[in-house]
Amino acid sequence: MAEFKLKNHRVEEASFNEDIKRVKKNGIEINIEGSAFVPTDLQNDKNVCVSLTFRMGKAEDGLFFMLKTVTVFEILGECKQSITEAEVNEKCFPVALTELRKTATNVLLAYGKTNVNLPPFTEA
Repeated sequence: MAEFKLKNHRVEEASFNEDIKRVKKNGIEINIEGSAFVPTDLQNDKNVCVSLTFRMGKAEDGLFFMLKTVTVFEILGECKQSITEAEVNEKCFPVALTELRKTATNVLLAYGKTNVNLPPFTEA
């Protein structure tokens, strides 16, 4: 089984919109979508990329926040066989979700939203 090391985490896109008069106080929907890009030539490319998109609220709710991140992992050691989706799901996605949560909190703070408590991010 392959081992992975967090190499880079970056924001690809962020947007925030708030209309105080229309913000619903309860029931703001949170959605996370993700995908992984695994190299096919492990001799020349040792990076796995996890792309996540976080959405909170909807424009019609008066509060909308969207954040797209890319988290890059280096495959450690010699890999003589391909990397499986199960390995990436087990080892990379939890770390990418943790980084996404930290980043979402920091970006919301930058937008002046100090009272937002994000629920735990888990795979459904």
